[in-house]
Amino acid sequence: MEVAVSLAILSVITVAMASAIVLAVKALPTADSPAQRTLRAAQVAQQIVTELQYATAIARAEPGAVAFTVGDRNDDGLPETIRYTWAGAPGDPLTRQLNSGSDVAVLQDVYAFALDYGARTVEEEVPAGRSSEVLLATDSGSSWMAFTITPDDWLGQYFEPSLPADATSWSVTRVEFWARISGSDTGEVSVQLRAADAGGLPSDQVLEEHSVYEIDMSSSSYSSETVTFAGVTGLQPDQGLCLVIKHVSGAQACNVLIGVDSSGGGTTYLLMTTNGGQSFSADGGMSMGFTVYGTYTSPDIIGTVTRQFIQRVSLTLQGGPEPAAAVHTAAVLLNNPKVAIE
Repeated sequence: MEVAVSLAILSVITVAMASAIVLAVKALPTADSPAQRTLRAAQVAQQIVTELQYATAIARAEPGAVAFTVGDRNDDGLPETIRYTWAGAPGDPLTRQLNSGSDVAVLQDVYAFALDYGARTVEEEVPAGRSSEVLLATDSGSSWMAFTITPDDWLGQYFEPSLPADATSWSVTRVEFWARISGSDTGEVSVQLRAADAGGLPSDQVLEEHSVYEIDMSSSSYSSETVTFAGVTGLQPDQGLCLVIKHVSGAQACNVLIGVDSSGGGTTYLLMTTNGGQSFSADGGMSMGFTVYGTYTSPDIIGTVTRQFIQRVSLTLQGGPEPAAAVHTAAVLLNNPKVAIE
């Protein structure tokens, strides 16, 4: 009798223990539970801030991506570059790239990855080398009159730049001259910058040229025509150039303004041809209405650059759709690395 009772009691206890074990197992978080996703996100976030803490330079600093350099970690004597990137769509993975290796997903099913950078901004003076755009040459004419560009009659201007004594080279950025329609508006001219020959006349070496169309000019008054140049660079400080208004089409391509030059020639004077550019002559008492702008180089030119140094990075990382699974942390960057955009 006692044995039977004992067996009955033992059976009840065994069933109860089995039920308790089942309930306990069901209570454990699954691999895809919010708790597990939060744990995985926390581990990845900790890895990111730990690596960022020792960054020596920042190459990319965006809300959804960061690229930075840390010291040598594989004994090859070279620094390592680490990149974390999230494409931005809910469910996309967060990836990590080491140096030039492949992207590796460090966290799947990411719903938020946000980086906020606490930066210190500093303005520094650095050798700039090149000036901003300045006036290089202009006319000093008066008693203005019209010169008509035809197939035979072209116009030009020799000029030398006005530069500081320490200039080492110069470049042309744009040229302006005064023109208007002559007769019909079907003409076309080519505005050329040519190298000068030993006599200060236009050589056959065209450094750069651009078309100007008469239809774009004014018919009622002279207006400034601006031509931009990009390839006339690296000229010697004592080197002069020839601006040439070459006929391209139309019986009368346009009228160009010329006048008496009170400077008496020297560093700038009028050029003309009456045989379609086969030969040119100079007139030191006349000048085209013109202006030349450009830049120059000098070792004494100082510029200002703005640099950013990252002091702190705050990070939010959410694995899965539950907002409660988001992890928030931050890294204090010990080296205050400079931002050098890739």
